[in-house]
Amino acid sequence: MGFDKFTVRSIWGALASSLMPLSLEAGITAEPAGIQGDVPLTKAVNEVSTVATSGDSVTLFSGIIAGVAFSQVIINNGANPLGIFPALGHNCGAGANNKITVGPSSITRATSYDGTNWKVG
Repeated sequence: MGFDKFTVRSIWGALASSLMPLSLEAGITAEPAGIQGDVPLTKAVNEVSTVATSGDSVTLFSGIIAGVAFSQVIINNGANPLGIFPALGHNCGAGANNKITVGPSSITRATSYDGTNWKVG
């Protein structure tokens, strides 16, 4: 039993769309002293290679829009725990403007679910 050309195109289209490349930034250095707004993450995948001291941080993307889901992956390849702040006035699970902390050698996904809130985990 074979597939007609429309079925093959549909299957190929679904596979191709799931394999779309994502924007990536590697070699990010976290901001010492953990200041919200410094080192904004602007790509879909963000590899933080340097976390010199515990508490160094980055800040999630600020351009989220209500009704549009947006995800960022944060890879902590640094030697210390990394602080992840939301953008000013936003919440990433620890209350508005408060950071969460992820361990070294970890991968974390942050997904916005409205105009100001992120689910991180």
